[in-house]
Amino acid sequence: MKVAQIAEFLNDVKGEYLGENTIISEDLSNFVDFGRAFTATATNDDTDRFMKKLGDKCAKQIFSDREYKAKLPFIVRDGAEWGSVVEKTRIKPRDFEDNFVWELEAGEKYDEFLTFKPNDALVKYYNSKVTYRIPLEISRKQVRESMINVDSFVRFVNALEVNVANQLEMAYEIMGMRLVNGMIAHRAKNNKEVKLLTLFNSTRATADQITINDVINGDPAFLRFAARTIMDYSSMLEKMSTKYNDGEIQTFTKKPEQYLTMLSIFDSIISTELYSQTYHDDFLRIAQHDNIPYWQATDANDTLTARSKIIAKPIGTDETATTVNNVVGILRDRDALAIFNFENDVTTFTNPSTRVTRYNYFNDMSLFADTSENFVVFTLN
Repeated sequence: MKVAQIAEFLNDVKGEYLGENTIISEDLSNFVDFGRAFTATATNDDTDRFMKKLGDKCAKQIFSDREYKAKLPFIVRDGAEWGSVVEKTRIKPRDFEDNFVWELEAGEKYDEFLTFKPNDALVKYYNSKVTYRIPLEISRKQVRESMINVDSFVRFVNALEVNVANQLEMAYEIMGMRLVNGMIAHRAKNNKEVKLLTLFNSTRATADQITINDVINGDPAFLRFAARTIMDYSSMLEKMSTKYNDGEIQTFTKKPEQYLTMLSIFDSIISTELYSQTYHDDFLRIAQHDNIPYWQATDANDTLTARSKIIAKPIGTDETATTVNNVVGILRDRDALAIFNFENDVTTFTNPSTRVTRYNYFNDMSLFADTSENFVVFTLN
């Protein structure tokens, strides 16, 4: 089995994922109390204002223990304690043949079993994993001296564990988005991108054609056209076809098995402009529906241009990375992408000399992508 270490990758991508690469620096220290790091070196700010000797006491301790849930929940599918291989089998359709029942002739042989014609099948195996770990150390003896009661100590430990759980959720989201971006690049590279703006402008006179700026400003005619087009593609996915996958095998996707993910800024524009109209309600009924703030990264101003851009290697190929601009949505089959066979494990070791307990949180997961399933990319190109 192939096992790849992704700790370095997660650390590199995390800055992009969090939008840290474009954060600007503002000095608000004179106006807002952001909190400062408490170090071993005390300053006058930490002592009383009478004797200048007594250390200030903590009146209330607040622990940040908010639980984070990854976007794209439909990608994280299930885990398995045993085994590693996932096998996916499809039976290839047979060609139509003439029915000779109505053309029987005397003396002719009609034994269908003389020629054996077994059905052909498309079988894919998935047997690889990525792995990483998150270390956590707790010095219970020393930490207790910084707590005001047992409840504070329990909440502090809980905050540490919630932080690790949030990192695990974030890893699922990071890797899930890499799957999505690789599939987007695959479809765009094979000219299977639905260019909404081009389609819309092709129906209008040159003087009436619009730009992306008009879309951002909520051009109602275009938004109605975009909603209708996405709904139409949802219906087309229900029909047997090779048009919306890699063309290797015929497939279809029933509406309950369709998943629509929209770029949140575009989703908001549609929701705002068409909220009072039937289009909006029908749009949300296309499939299981969610949205994300950006596919890969953002910029200082959170512009649509940056949030809708991906640079990724087409999944399942050895081709170089390709750039796809203005991606605003994907409509996919449930089985096109998945994270499965994920396993979380924790080991514990206490150093008898330092009395520090070290926890190692290990995570393995398998990333699943099938280009033979329906996957449609919508852009503002």
